[in-house]
Amino acid sequence: MNFKKIISFILAAMMFASVSASARTLEFTMGEKTAYESDENLESFEIENAPYTKNDRTMVPVRVISEKFGANVEWIDSASQVVITTP
Repeated sequence: MNFKKIISFILAAMMFASVSASARTLEFTMGEKTAYESDENLESFEIENAPYTKNDRTMVPVRVISEKFGANVEWIDSASQVVITTP
């Protein structure tokens, strides 16, 4: 577990939180399928795919992050593309 990567996830979640009206944050740990959401209380939830590193790039569950902050996520199979929209 790399402390620097955990901090990166927390900072990314904080960026998303600053864009939205809430003070919600999400916390992820590399290789773990349990994540944490906090608005006032810290609550754990399970995610399907744990964050990991591949070819020096950190892969995170973008669907989970986007949907937790109110965005809609759509997979377009024919284009192998993800479309994320906010209401």
